[in-house]
Amino acid sequence: MELSTVTLRKRKQTKDGKESLYLEFYYGTDGSGKPIRKYETLKIYLSGKKRKTNAEKKADDEKWELAKTIRAKRELEERQGIFGVRNKHKPKKLFLDYFETFVEARLKNKGSYDNWNSTFKHLKKFCHADLRFEDLNPSFVTDFRKYLLEKVKKKDGTNLAQNTANSYFNKFRTVIKQAYEDGFLAINLLKNVDGIGADNPAREYLTIEELSKLAKTDCKYEILKKAFLFCCLSGLRWSDAQSLLWSDVRDEDGKSKLFFKQQKTQKREYHPISKQARELLGKREGREDRVFIGLKYSAWHNSALKNWVYKAGIDKDITFHCSRHTYAILLLSMGTDIFTVSKMLGHKNLKTTEIYAKILDTKKEEAAEKIPIIEFNL
Repeated sequence: MELSTVTLRKRKQTKDGKESLYLEFYYGTDGSGKPIRKYETLKIYLSGKKRKTNAEKKADDEKWELAKTIRAKRELEERQGIFGVRNKHKPKKLFLDYFETFVEARLKNKGSYDNWNSTFKHLKKFCHADLRFEDLNPSFVTDFRKYLLEKVKKKDGTNLAQNTANSYFNKFRTVIKQAYEDGFLAINLLKNVDGIGADNPAREYLTIEELSKLAKTDCKYEILKKAFLFCCLSGLRWSDAQSLLWSDVRDEDGKSKLFFKQQKTQKREYHPISKQARELLGKREGREDRVFIGLKYSAWHNSALKNWVYKAGIDKDITFHCSRHTYAILLLSMGTDIFTVSKMLGHKNLKTTEIYAKILDTKKEEAAEKIPIIEFNL
């Protein structure tokens, strides 16, 4: 409940007509529009007389001023304590301990866990270890938001990417919201605090011609070349390619498909692949053997990928994830409907896939503009 007002009121209570003073705490309305109020009797009584002696008038004035002081004190206490523990019977749990339970809950889901754990690490740097819920206030939320956007630096000295800051702050918001629902906070501290907007960065990809050039160019690590080209033809993420087992590869009736667990969502996916994509996998090995043995995420592999792209004469900033973008663009450019592309990529939301369609539309517009002006004599 969020306090709206504390009002000093009086009512006739005693038989002799004296007026009892009390406080009304108003917290707005509930979901049905019904007002939410609570009351506190001050046990302070005015004479209640219409005609008062000077002594009675002075006594009533003093009592009224005392009641006003108590009202102001109660409001201050409410507004100071409103950010603290709502349920007085709950333990004074440390905020970071509470946050850590959310991190641990994601331990089985590596992709989600890494982001939660990174958020937790930044939060531990931002605030002291013994921070309690009663110490939290709206400024804490806005300050952490500012910290992510302006204070946190990457290894190269630059600020966090907009989408990274967005991801971390959203996880922080999730915990704050849940803490409110669990009764550790009296109000939702997220009210009137803007989130960090997501950015739609340029999604770099390779054309069919560029992909062909890359395939004809030597790469320092053959396993990296094979895995990257396979992902360009299948749309798998690096994490899924790296963990892919031969038991996940099904060859049936002259067709091949993957039946694997996505590392990001931890859900099983049925995913058909082309004959050429299957040929890249090579000879089948043991069921529990990895398909891409030796594929590692490292600075050496990242550097080798960029050098490989450069040697192929491609002037683009290509990362391994660009293979997934390439797959999406290839499907759309070949006339595959966007719903099917969304399913092939394992997207939960069609809007995510529509970004690729917009990229393709832009390329079509650019191509149309390249048509030379022809003079017509009509």
